[in-house]
Amino acid sequence: MKYVVHLVLTMVALALLVAVANMVSRSIAHAQENAQHITGVICDAPEQIETILLIPEQGETDPQKAIEKVNEVAKKVVCGYLSVTAIIGKPFQRCYSTGNDHCSR
Repeated sequence: MKYVVHLVLTMVALALLVAVANMVSRSIAHAQENAQHITGVICDAPEQIETILLIPEQGETDPQKAIEKVNEVAKKVVCGYLSVTAIIGKPFQRCYSTGNDHCSR
């Protein structure tokens, strides 16, 4: 009798494990299908972005060198590349940066 109970419990545990693995697999597949990758330039101030956009008119066509020029003028790193991968779906948290970092659900 102990053997039968043990066997049944083992089978139930395996069935639960397979079900959880299946749900995780579907969640990962869904995330991969809905993921968007974005790469762009981010700066501390809108004027710095504007400067980067105007630099090609001055003959510089390499975006990295344009970013370096803006950082040299500021004498610190104020611009750089940002690469983000996001899963599109219902927002779960919103964050605002206004000097006082704030996140809410």
